[in-house]
Amino acid sequence: MTETQNKVIGVLGGYGPYATADFYRLILDATPAEKDWDHPHVVIDSNPKIPSRARAFLYNEESPLKYMIEGVKRLKNAGAHFFVCPCNSAHYFIKKAIDKFDLPFLDMTEVVVKKVVESGKKKIGVIGSEVTVEGKVYDHILAKNKIETVHVNDLSKVRKIIEHGKHNKDLEEGKTLLRELIEELKNKGAEGIIYACTELPIVLPSEEVDFLIFDTSKILAQSATYY
Repeated sequence: MTETQNKVIGVLGGYGPYATADFYRLILDATPAEKDWDHPHVVIDSNPKIPSRARAFLYNEESPLKYMIEGVKRLKNAGAHFFVCPCNSAHYFIKKAIDKFDLPFLDMTEVVVKKVVESGKKKIGVIGSEVTVEGKVYDHILAKNKIETVHVNDLSKVRKIIEHGKHNKDLEEGKTLLRELIEELKNKGAEGIIYACTELPIVLPSEEVDFLIFDTSKILAQSATYY
């Protein structure tokens, strides 16, 4: 195991729980382990009880930020050297108050956009929640790299897909909807698509899509393993 892999990874999760569980599996998959002890030390704070990110953004209800800050404090106390958050919507809040967190932050949006830049694609579709899309979580970073962003017309369809993933139920219906949205973005000229919600690969894994998908969960897991 390298010195990098000896770092303790802190995962600020629970947004939602299935996405966090899937993210941990992806960390294990990203590690070339032959024995149990070859895997990284991971501390997970999974707290689905925090206020809704979407409702805070859309209706100005209670912000989840203070609960995220408390979660990172617990991760630090448990020995984490840095933290990640496998929730794209949460990045809208975290990045606005990054100086309030007690640990270094591995930013999912930055590592994902780095992969997009490396691909050489110049027009990218983004499928995400209301917070991620309307809050332009990816648009600003992509624009800085001279990459055009396209979105789906109806975010309510994305919300339905996300709810299927959050509860890990009725996935076939979710798959059908997600495939329709992928086709919509392809018709708008997208050369690749960012899965900008970590519930999306639960519904339709990127391996099952015959198109370039930037799976944010997978990219973050790989980056965290070698951070």
